[in-house]
Amino acid sequence: MSAVERPVPFTLRAGMQLMTSLRLTDPACTDLEAELQRQVARAPAMFRGAPIVLDLQSVAELAQLPDFDRLRAALLAESMVPVGVRNGSPEQRRAALAAGWALLPESRQEEPLALPEQSAPEQLRQGAKVVERPIRSGQQVYSGGDLVVLAPVSSGAEVLADGCIHVYGPLRGRALAGVQGDTSARIFCQALEAELLSVAGHYRVLEEIPAQLRGAPVQVRLAGEQLIIEPMPALGR
Repeated sequence: MSAVERPVPFTLRAGMQLMTSLRLTDPACTDLEAELQRQVARAPAMFRGAPIVLDLQSVAELAQLPDFDRLRAALLAESMVPVGVRNGSPEQRRAALAAGWALLPESRQEEPLALPEQSAPEQLRQGAKVVERPIRSGQQVYSGGDLVVLAPVSSGAEVLADGCIHVYGPLRGRALAGVQGDTSARIFCQALEAELLSVAGHYRVLEEIPAQLRGAPVQVRLAGEQLIIEPMPALGR
C-alpha cells in the first residue's frame, strides 16, 4: 500500500505589505500612552488591528534606548499589532530583538536627489489602475501607480495608491494616496463623503472635514505637513 500523502499545512509567500509607521522622536516615550489614545481616537477604524513598524531614524544617534516593552504594551492596548523596528542603531536593534520585535530592512529618508527629468518620481511609478465597478464595503483596492475609480466607493471600503487617486463618483470609504511616501500625490473625487483621507501618511477623518466641502467635488493635497482639502478648480471655458 502506498503511503498517503499528507497535505502541506501552510505555504510561505513573500509580498508587499502596507504597514503603518510610528516614527519615534522621544526615546523617553514621554506621554506615550496619552498621545497614542489621542491619535487613535481620531480614526479608530484605521488603527484597529493595524500592523505597526517602529521607525527609529530620528533617535538612532541618541544614547538613551527606547523602552521597547512599554512601546509594545502601549500599541497592544490600542488594538494595534507591533511588528518590527527599522533604522535603529546596532544597540537599539539588539534591544528591540531581545524585547521580541522583528528587525526590518532600513529605509532611511535622506534628502531627495536631483534626478534627471526622465527619472522623475512620477515617471517611476507603475501605470494607472482603472476600476469600473463599485467598490463595496469591506473591499480594498491598491495600485502601485495612480488609481482611477469610475464608480462609487462605499462606506467601509478602502482605496490605496502609491500615486494619485481619482474617484469619479461618491467617495464614502477611506482613500490613502502616496502610501509609499510620495508627498506630491493627490486625491480627486466628485463627491466627498470619505471616512478618512490620507496623503503620504498625513490624514483627516470625516469629522475634521469642513461641512461645506462634504458632498462637493474636491482635491486633497499636501502643503508642507498640512493636509489641504479644497474645492476642485473650475474648468475654463
